[in-house]
Amino acid sequence: MIAEGGAFNGWTPANWAVVGGAAIALVGVLLQAWQKATTDRREVWWQRAQWAMERLEPGEHTPDADVAERRKVAIRTIDYLTTARIAGPDEYEYFAEVMALITGVPNPPGGQNATQ
Repeated sequence: MIAEGGAFNGWTPANWAVVGGAAIALVGVLLQAWQKATTDRREVWWQRAQWAMERLEPGEHTPDADVAERRKVAIRTIDYLTTARIAGPDEYEYFAEVMALITGVPNPPGGQNATQ
């Protein structure tokens, strides 16, 4: 409660409506900005994941030594991407399965990041 003669003394319901509307608009803008930033980060994450997946397959004229190096880089990239907080449970499960196929080590139930 504000004492008489306080900072908000004399405010009308119209004043409060304007302040309330501005506060609601600000919250909406902040939520939209957060959602866009999250979507953009997921988009970049997925582009990196696709890049890594493409490196797992040997090119038509790629020497064997280059294939091994490309696969090593791809595996490290996938491993790194699965630690990113932006990846969801579906992405973890997908890449856990991919890594199981590549390494021959079975995927634990619930995926490698099931505790997250």
